[in-house]
Amino acid sequence: MLVADGRIENGRYQFCCPSCGVDHFLKSQPSVTPTMSCYACSAKFEVRPSQDSSADHREGELSSASSNAKARRDWLVRIDDKTYPACDSSMLREWLKSGRIGRYTFVFDPETRMWMCLRDVPELSEHFRERHAAEGLRDEFNRMLVTAACVVPEMISQGDEVSALLEFERARSRLREIHDLLEKYFVLIARHENFLRECKSPHLLRYGKPLLATRASLRDSFPNASPEADSHVRERLLAAGYAPRVYGIFDLTQIEADYMFDVIAAFGGHMVLPA
Repeated sequence: MLVADGRIENGRYQFCCPSCGVDHFLKSQPSVTPTMSCYACSAKFEVRPSQDSSADHREGELSSASSNAKARRDWLVRIDDKTYPACDSSMLREWLKSGRIGRYTFVFDPETRMWMCLRDVPELSEHFRERHAAEGLRDEFNRMLVTAACVVPEMISQGDEVSALLEFERARSRLREIHDLLEKYFVLIARHENFLRECKSPHLLRYGKPLLATRASLRDSFPNASPEADSHVRERLLAAGYAPRVYGIFDLTQIEADYMFDVIAAFGGHMVLPA
């Protein structure tokens, strides 16, 4: 098993993942040798107290230290539940241009030590202009997913469980609020789909596909729909290419939100957002 050297620094027990080099913290040094799982790359490793924290000892481990130092300067990029290093923001830009990553890919900034969406990387801001209200709301929705999937596990691994759980609840609450707001606009469009088609709505014609049902639009049309109808909604959206960005956190809510964002954007993305 991989091994990391633990050390007391600034009142905290600190160590680096021996696989990707990301820093981890505990509030105090554990009494037994813990087995950790890296929140960034999912590597498992043991943490053992450093026998010698002097500068001479660190220089004696030059190859390991330099390797970890290089890794800590790399960006980390999550693609299909795997984490890949990118040497700098220029590489991120190239991956963006090639289509390997997109606006809402999760990335870890080695300078700020924070996870974020690619659209929030300052060096790439020119690639991501906010075109309408729905797009700004979609940005916020994905920031909440980053918080729930990346930031919260990191806080827990550092021993800050209560703050992490409060942050997790805040993110989940905001995800629900955004989903509920999307439903209001999507159900309005779905309810009058045939009327819009009769009036030759240019947005609907450009969208070019019949609207799929969400849980809310299905119950708007069929108030007595059975609970099993939810699985039908999920299957249809999955077949259309929509999938959760983060599994285990309101999977169907994520899928529906992505779909409703696309439909509302096709209608110009106009939304009146609550103050």
